[in-house]
Amino acid sequence: MIPVAGAAFIEAEGPALAIQQDPMLNSLKFERTEEIRGNFSLGYTAALGLEYNLKSNLALFVEAEALHLNVTRNTGEFTTFRFVNQEGNVAQDLREVLPASQLRTNFVDALGANSNNPRTNPTGFDADRPQDLPTSTSFYHHISAQVGVKFRF
Repeated sequence: MIPVAGAAFIEAEGPALAIQQDPMLNSLKFERTEEIRGNFSLGYTAALGLEYNLKSNLALFVEAEALHLNVTRNTGEFTTFRFVNQEGNVAQDLREVLPASQLRTNFVDALGANSNNPRTNPTGFDADRPQDLPTSTSFYHHISAQVGVKFRF
């Protein structure tokens, strides 16, 4: 997963049989890229460090840093979804044959009787519209430490 400017791109590939159990797909693999857009999120980063001067132009330092950011999903779309043969040629682009409900997603807080979801609204589900799914949150957290030497010229 690579988060870039408010979106995360999830790339995956594997044997085509993982998508569909068909002996004709035995020599193919699937490739897919999903673009997830999140709601506006705020987080924080903090750092604390110490420096010890060895000489007037030489010092040692140590620093600890923490980052905390939670991103709630808003929309998702498969921008690439295809079967590829062993030579790397596209055997079938699934974006051309799958309905919008299997390629695009609207993430909602709660599913209801009016949601575009076949489980909660079986009679009103529209396969040509993005499917509604419960939202989830991605957590981007880290704690790091640095130790180094500082030279002043």
